[in-house]
Amino acid sequence: MRIVIVALALCAASTYASDVCAQSDLEEVEVVDEVAEEPADERAAQFVGVRGADAERVPGGTLLLSAYGIVWLLLFFYLMRLRGLQKQTSEEVARLASKVQGPSE
Repeated sequence: MRIVIVALALCAASTYASDVCAQSDLEEVEVVDEVAEEPADERAAQFVGVRGADAERVPGGTLLLSAYGIVWLLLFFYLMRLRGLQKQTSEEVARLASKVQGPSE
């Protein structure tokens, strides 16, 4: 079960990493070096436009579907684990019941 969880986590991480790398290759960020000559210029309150990407870098739809998929798989494995524990418990109760009734006959 741990192997399945680790495999799912690695698959989701690789999907996320490939999406982020693909988008970061397409966008270039411009770096502007501004040197303030006087302390008054450094403290000046003026509007400076920002250059760069206007869109989000992380795709929301892919992350949302990946998160839902992981949650559903974890829920499924949890329920299967509970089913197995319930089966073991019922077998143990049946074994103990037969042991209790055996010597009294």
